[in-house]
Amino acid sequence: MSDERRQYGRVDFDTTIQLMIVEPVSQRAELNDASNNGLRIVTEADFALNTVITCLNIELENSIPFTAKIVWKKQVDTGKFQYGLHIEE
Repeated sequence: MSDERRQYGRVDFDTTIQLMIVEPVSQRAELNDASNNGLRIVTEADFALNTVITCLNIELENSIPFTAKIVWKKQVDTGKFQYGLHIEE
């Protein structure tokens, strides 16, 4: 039996996409992959699980802010964290 818990397949990007977390603190992040209702990002910000964050894609003009809840967290380097986000509706 697989440990895979994803409901939807993920799309990996050839290059990372730059995001700006605007709430609860202003911090840059890199978007690594996405699924139907989730994202995987890396940032220097140390957030708690279940924190709701608001983000913008800073590579697009007129980007629409979106909110997402942190559902998992992993420290990947000194001072860097990887997060699994569930996009809120």
